Amino acid sequence: MLNAVDFNYFGKPRHLKFDINAMSDFEREMKLSVMVAMGAERFGLDATRVLLWAGLKHEDQSLTPYKIGNWIQKYIVDNETGLVEALTLFQEPILEAMHLSKIFGEIKTDDEELGNVGAEEV
Repeated sequence: MLNAVDFNYFGKPRHLKFDINAMSDFEREMKLSVMVAMGAERFGLDATRVLLWAGLKHEDQSLTPYKIGNWIQKYIVDNETGLVEALTLFQEPILEAMHLSKIFGEIKTDDEELGNVGAEEV
């Protein structure tokens, strides 16, 4: 699937995809811009849950953020993991799918932002 990331959690293989509709759904549900939500202090449980919902619902329109929350809870219990570990695990494919979407343009690394690309270490 174009610009989608395989997401093999929650009982079956799925494809996480962020397009304009998914981002609009996220912003409407969260009542804030995706750019604000992606800040380190805001990319917590609720943002992760709603991003997963927005990125997966293109395959299943019956999904809700509440259902995604239940799946996250089940994953934590079944895998005997903590919330922080689970969120970290789910955030990696979210970020990859956002990058593939090209909605946000090219994502630069810290070195590229600072102009240090190709700079030799002293």
